Amino acid sequence: AGIVQQIDHRDALYTITLSHADDFTTVYGSLGAVNVQKGDSVEAGEVIATLSGDTLSFAIQQKGISQDPLAWLFSGV
Repeated sequence: AGIVQQIDHRDALYTITLSHADDFTTVYGSLGAVNVQKGDSVEAGEVIATLSGDTLSFAIQQKGISQDPLAWLFSGV
């Protein structure tokens, strides 16, 4: 679960930043359309946006420090 912290629009693409518990943030980029608004609460599995093409940009940070996304995606967390 998370809260939509920021939505940016640049060069016809969107980027969404979500805040999570324990000072985690996730960033999703290369988005073509957005289904949420700043301040919305979102749940795991909820569709927050659609891709503009076939590639998703994804980043995760804890307390502003970048984390290895692969370690989190395959950890079962």
